[in-house]
Amino acid sequence: RVCGRERSYALVCFVVEAEKKREAKQRAKEAQEREVRKREKAEEKERRRKEYDALKASKREQEKKPKKEANQAPKSKSGSRPRKPPPRKHTRSWAMLKLLLLLLLLCVAGGLIACRVTGLQQQPLCASVNTIYDNAVQGLRRHEILQWVLQTDSQQ
Repeated sequence: RVCGRERSYALVCFVVEAEKKREAKQRAKEAQEREVRKREKAEEKERRRKEYDALKASKREQEKKPKKEANQAPKSKSGSRPRKPPPRKHTRSWAMLKLLLLLLLLCVAGGLIACRVTGLQQQPLCASVNTIYDNAVQGLRRHEILQWVLQTDSQQ
């Protein structure tokens, strides 16, 4: 008897046991790889945390420096002026937004002028634009606060 079976099954038993050993080795190898990946991930997380802490510490130090300088008596050099803080820089997106709004305003004003002054007044689009403009002007003329502002402005 071989491998708990008859001799005729010895080869089959050997192959099955070899397959079990190979699978066990494969599972052990995969477990090791998982552990390595887990350790690397933890190390990367720790490295990022340290970088973040260092960045926070440097920001805190930079914030403390101006406070210390403000608390100390200013050292005056002969002929030197106090420093002015740099002007606030506007972001490109704000500039683009302002430009687009200005362009929109110019387009609306140009369209209104074209509808009021030119011979396009009879066109359906211009008729509705002129109606909206007339209603807006009438509403503003009836507004009490605007009437008061215009009266006080004319009295001066």
